[in-house]
Amino acid sequence: PQVAEAFLTRRREEEERRLAEERRIEEERRRAKNKRIAMIVTPIVIACIAAAIVIVKVVIPNVNYNRAVALKESGAYEEAIAAFEAMDGYKDSVEQIEACRIGIKDESYEAAMALYQNGSYEEAIDAFNKLKGYRDSADKSVAASFALYKETLKVNDVIRFGGLNWIVLDRQDDKAFLISQESIGTHQYNSSRVEITWEKSSLRMWLNNEFLGRFSENEQNRILSTKINNSNNNEYGTNGGNSTTDKVFLLSIDEANRYFKSDSKRNTGSWWWLRSPGFYQGSAASVYEYGSVDASGHYVDRSNGGVRPAFWLDLST
Repeated sequence: PQVAEAFLTRRREEEERRLAEERRIEEERRRAKNKRIAMIVTPIVIACIAAAIVIVKVVIPNVNYNRAVALKESGAYEEAIAAFEAMDGYKDSVEQIEACRIGIKDESYEAAMALYQNGSYEEAIDAFNKLKGYRDSADKSVAASFALYKETLKVNDVIRFGGLNWIVLDRQDDKAFLISQESIGTHQYNSSRVEITWEKSSLRMWLNNEFLGRFSENEQNRILSTKINNSNNNEYGTNGGNSTTDKVFLLSIDEANRYFKSDSKRNTGSWWWLRSPGFYQGSAASVYEYGSVDASGHYVDRSNGGVRPAFWLDLST
């Protein structure tokens, strides 16, 4: 019995060693197989990842870029801008966005020009103004305004010119006589109280230099030089002085009475200067705050006199 038991024990141990060896061989084969699979699959996975990166980073953006370019070239600028903006700086998308915006402005400019050329001046003015100075839109807006003025402007109309409102006092063919709707501020007629006429006054110098300089070059070219007759003050006999040639000037006593038919039309709520001499040579006539003409006027060095510039405006196109 002991011999038999020893035999069986040895057989079991041998069988266990055999099975263990088979398992070891099988595990080595599995590992070898997995290694072979990994060697095959890993490059494929890497290639797939690389391909995905290329697709995401290159192919798709390039497709989107080309689509955006096509939208731009077809004139669909708003859609193109949206497409380029979604690309977050890809290639020259920022420059393309700016090119699209210029394209939109060009289209708007051409539409405004068509309105102008067709005689739709009010619509053209609005269209040019919306372009906010793009190309020569500001000049074209002025040109359209004057084309409209030439057709429709009449006495007592109020127009906008040089950033101020102006009342039309007279209309003669292709020119209009304007005065500011309100005083543009206060100013001395002359810087010191001396006997003086309009010709030598500091206010005349200021109006035809500093004030005139507020207008653009094109606007200044439309303000006509005018020979001014500086009449004496008939009520007080003071000397009006020599005639002058001015672009900008003040009304005389006669003009204030002629162009404004009532005190209410002259009334601005504060008194304002006229260019005529007042009760003595060191004074200048004025208009009272309630609108009547004051031939006696004020001393020329008064600093609280309102200024209402006037000039003849060229309406030709």
